[in-house]
Amino acid sequence: VLFESDDISTMWNYISSNPITEPMTLQFNTSDVFLLESTLYFNFNNQGHLFTVRSQSGQKPVLDVQLKDETVLASNMSNVWFEGLMLINADPNDASGSIVRHYGGTRDIVYKNIHIKRGWCGMRATTNITNLTIDGWKVEEVCEGALRLGDGGVPEEFDMFNLVVKNIYGYDSLNGGIIPGTTSNL
Repeated sequence: VLFESDDISTMWNYISSNPITEPMTLQFNTSDVFLLESTLYFNFNNQGHLFTVRSQSGQKPVLDVQLKDETVLASNMSNVWFEGLMLINADPNDASGSIVRHYGGTRDIVYKNIHIKRGWCGMRATTNITNLTIDGWKVEEVCEGALRLGDGGVPEEFDMFNLVVKNIYGYDSLNGGIIPGTTSNL
């Protein structure tokens, strides 16, 4: 199923009211700025089917949480792919925040060609995640590091497995490091 839209509300209503019974793609067909009032949280039962959120080729929609929340995009889904998005303006003063947050107990996750700007840290993905790929990111103006991955393996079953991080471009990361945090079993 391919659902294309230029409107985030229409897209959100569609996914909220239609069960995922086969692979599904939500596609933004514009580079417009979408002003969010809170975190865009993907927590749908995709029943093991691939769920993709992407931009149309040549487009890069901007999801802006306007400093109103600690996170722009969060997911608690397995078999998910996010590609071609710009995520901006998570609250940079909230130490528990991150522009992107992927929750644990998930697997088979791809974040590709993502541009993030302004927030406490770029991404947090810290516990019990398997097969995570982060590729082609541009990271700007994060206070405390681009990627916080893994928790050091204490205990090991809560850490990350099969992690791929490549093609990360850090620009003006303020006073934070580029990739703080740890992971095991790379």
